[in-house]
Amino acid sequence: MDIVYKDAKTEKICKNLKEAKKKFNRDIAEKLMSRINLLQSASNFKDIITLPFLNFHKLQGNLKDKFAIDIGSRRSGYRLILEPLDINGNKFKPCDIDKIMDSVKIILILEVSNHYE
Repeated sequence: MDIVYKDAKTEKICKNLKEAKKKFNRDIAEKLMSRINLLQSASNFKDIITLPFLNFHKLQGNLKDKFAIDIGSRRSGYRLILEPLDINGNKFKPCDIDKIMDSVKIILILEVSNHYE
């Protein structure tokens, strides 16, 4: 799958282990790199959704139509906020994951965050 980033800062953290270690502890930084590699190796969004250890879930409120996967364990609180994009790089409207999961080939990474901070 192709990955695009919301901004250069997010891309730098997600692509560079040294930068990730500046922002997060070593364990989270290494797991973040692992998650990015996993996303890149997936053929579509369905490959990600079906992996239980990622705890893929839909977000609500101001993050409606966006999704998250856990970076560390659920207890760590760190997650990767994602948005599926169509083949042209546009948002799906409506974003019904059950209908689009096989066709999503591009993911927009919005942020790496700690849900509890």
